Amino acid sequence: MKSLSLAILDILLPSKWPRLVAGAAVSLITGIFALSEWGQKVGLILTPEEMSRIRREGIPWLCVVALALIHYLVVREKNSLLNLQPWKLHEKVKLTIGNYYDVTDKENNKIIRITLKETSRQMMPLPYTNIGNGTHTQIEADTATLIFDDFLSILPCQAVKPIPVAMPFNECSFIFSKNSNSEEANSVFSFVTEGYEQFFRCFVDHINLAKQEVEIDVYFLQMKKKV
Repeated sequence: MKSLSLAILDILLPSKWPRLVAGAAVSLITGIFALSEWGQKVGLILTPEEMSRIRREGIPWLCVVALALIHYLVVREKNSLLNLQPWKLHEKVKLTIGNYYDVTDKENNKIIRITLKETSRQMMPLPYTNIGNGTHTQIEADTATLIFDDFLSILPCQAVKPIPVAMPFNECSFIFSKNSNSEEANSVFSFVTEGYEQFFRCFVDHINLAKQEVEIDVYFLQMKKKV
């Protein structure tokens, strides 16, 4: 019977502390029902009326206290697990010149602001052309210049041109051509491990020079580290 009760508790309360509280409550209730037997062994003599009153008053209070404590522990563990759940953002955003988009975390704190500075036609590197044979082939392409503020660790891939910036380093700029089945080569990335594990990626999915409009693809993942 005891092993069956523990098996049921393992199913209903899979976490450690709520299961221990429930197990202790079950053991105490069982002990109250067996009070007349083990009470005599330790010299505790109780009348039937006293036994009935203990069971009538003690068991309900024990159940209430145990359920309240289990509820508190379950809610606390649930909130703790929710805090450890990763925050993921993946959006396609249209920007015109001077417009910006703020990447935020789940508390709506700004992580990074992306601003479209200009669109133009420039000579841009082709993806993967300098792998193997050492060449640096470029082709004229529609481009978009994006500014990323308050974020110093963004790294461009091969088909993205970084723009040198002066002190203070409170923003960084890159020239993108439109992604054409080479997402990795046409993207900028960032990975941060302080406090949170954060991964950021951005590339340009469409460029309209006539409207001076671009569509960017933004991905952001944030996961709290376990203490």
